[in-house]
Amino acid sequence: MLEEGSRVDGKLNVFGGNIDIAGTVRGDLVMAGGNARLRKSGRLEGNQTYLGGRLDNDGGYASGRSTQLPLPSAPDTPRAPSVNVSPFEWYARAVRDFFGGLVNIALAVLAALAVLADNGFAEASISRVAKAAGIGKGTVYEYFASKDELVFASLVAWAESMALELPRGEPAANPEERLRAFARSGMELFLKDPRSLRIFVGLVQLMVTDQTFFRRFPVVEEMTRRYRETIVGILRDGVARGHFREEVLENAEQIAINLLAYCDGIGMHYYLSRNYFDLMDQVDFYVDQVIKDLRKQDE
Repeated sequence: MLEEGSRVDGKLNVFGGNIDIAGTVRGDLVMAGGNARLRKSGRLEGNQTYLGGRLDNDGGYASGRSTQLPLPSAPDTPRAPSVNVSPFEWYARAVRDFFGGLVNIALAVLAALAVLADNGFAEASISRVAKAAGIGKGTVYEYFASKDELVFASLVAWAESMALELPRGEPAANPEERLRAFARSGMELFLKDPRSLRIFVGLVQLMVTDQTFFRRFPVVEEMTRRYRETIVGILRDGVARGHFREEVLENAEQIAINLLAYCDGIGMHYYLSRNYFDLMDQVDFYVDQVIKDLRKQDE
């Protein structure tokens, strides 16, 4: 446990275990195979990466980007060495190699996101990513066979981190408010983290210039599918609870597609027309009109 009043002035890596944070971490936090609990007195002042884990926040302060990555399958169990090494030391080496590999994966993926946001997809090379990550080019190739595989992994991480920021909404909450919160949250992410907006714009450019990429790596298709399912679920709940018209059920999928298309479009328009309009005001205006159309006539 990082006690209250204590401080770490650099990167904190935690492998294969959990940690309670009541003090301050002024660098990046990397959790591999475990969870972090941030106490009320705790402070995380850098980016956080969770490999197969998560952050449980009990009211502490957390800034920076939070990225959650699935824990990859364990590599083949290494054979016991023929040299005279104790079983404990052999096992310790295997664990170190495995979790060290996870950290290298995380470093490469996060560096790739930064390179994609700052330089665009065309300029994202393995060499540039390796330099940004502070690891060797050969190390990147140990985990990713090509630039496309690395870009795909980084986009999956970005999509997962975006999904984690979206409000789940309590089932008992008003469906109208859940729909508003869902639409606002994506735009708030763009405003809070301009890099996400640049990555989104880069995605659009890549879809235009290299459509085969997304046939091989369907990250956008999977991401939008999950968003559509969330919206459709809110609409169905709204009908079941008497907030929305019965006809909404027949058109729930189309409504979800149109709402997502609006959010994509207004986000792009905002990117191209900075300071011309207030993004959140426009989102609220549009969603209010949608909700008016969804409501029962007697409301």
